Amino acid sequence: MLNTERLRIYPASREQMEAMIASEQDGELKKAYSEMLEGCLQHPDQWDWYAVWMIEKTDGTHIGDLCFKGLRENGIAEIGYGIPEEYQGQGYATEAVQAACRWAFLHPDVRSLEAETDAGNAASQRVLEKCGFRPNGTFGEEGPRFSLARPTMLRRNKMNNMAMNGSLTVNGSSYRIIRLLGKGKGGYSYLTERDGQRVVVKQIHHEPCDYYTFGNKIEAELRDYERLQKAGIRIPKMQAVDRDAERIVKDYIEGPTVMELVQSAVSAEPYLPQVRDMAAKAMAAGLNIDYYPTNFVMYDGLLWYVDYECNDYSEQWDFEHWGIQYWLPKVSFRSYRDEDYEAVCDLLAAQSELLQLPGRGLRGGLRLPDRIESEEQITHQLELGPL
Repeated sequence: MLNTERLRIYPASREQMEAMIASEQDGELKKAYSEMLEGCLQHPDQWDWYAVWMIEKTDGTHIGDLCFKGLRENGIAEIGYGIPEEYQGQGYATEAVQAACRWAFLHPDVRSLEAETDAGNAASQRVLEKCGFRPNGTFGEEGPRFSLARPTMLRRNKMNNMAMNGSLTVNGSSYRIIRLLGKGKGGYSYLTERDGQRVVVKQIHHEPCDYYTFGNKIEAELRDYERLQKAGIRIPKMQAVDRDAERIVKDYIEGPTVMELVQSAVSAEPYLPQVRDMAAKAMAAGLNIDYYPTNFVMYDGLLWYVDYECNDYSEQWDFEHWGIQYWLPKVSFRSYRDEDYEAVCDLLAAQSELLQLPGRGLRGGLRLPDRIESEEQITHQLELGPL
């Protein structure tokens, strides 16, 4: 059994699964539960990997379930979860999935976890992102697929310690951890609460990053915060710094990230003027910010840059030359036949209009191939530039 602050999570017995199958009215769920039980009976030594896992509140109230859909020989397991509508929006799914992922990675054979959501299910995608999953660029029967790689030993120990302790101390003040918001190149960010106020505590880490070099990370955070303020970039206020513990406290900006909006096929066009305004201010100050859309949150109609990272300006890494590619909705193209060619050309043209780059209008400015066969090929067309 897995125990969290509010939940008990455990694999169901045969009797419990048989009862669930008998009482389930939804045909698809009944079929899914039946397949899980069949997997348990065929692989009794891997019961936990095939079983339905019950999610209960500490008072015994059943509020949902999850499963792993077996453990493949390549070390990949797929996680699925469901919370009834009356219990949604309270963080139960995130709390349960985080606990299940920690349990899974205690098994040395598990290399990574995967999950799949409906393309329009932004809430489920947000749960996955809060738990560290990222889109892997593939699509299944339901929609986009996400992956979570096996943590390093340092990361796993740190996550487990944070979860067990349930709080972080900054300059002698205790902040209760609500959940892990995410992990970046420089640290882990936790949503916490103190004296009724929700704030973000960032714990600096020293895990290797093969594409970025850091100096003193805590001093870099302070330096970059000051540079962004002077540039006029809208960022959360820094509330406290603990140099010894390498922790920073900053305002919590509540709202969806641009990544969440893009993944749910919401057009990025309404947000482009604001991010371009930030980009202009950054360039005027001789800076680039990290334009990856997980670093931007929409709140009350305003776009916030919630990271403090910035670097000296380079055209290669500014918004128009690098960042904008991640602000476009991702579409699964899989395999295209010859008759799909015109539709794909129209799609490329529509996306090029959103990019607002000269010379990339319909047909006239695109280097179009004789045949479109993959999403990677379409991405390549957008990167080629005007004729």
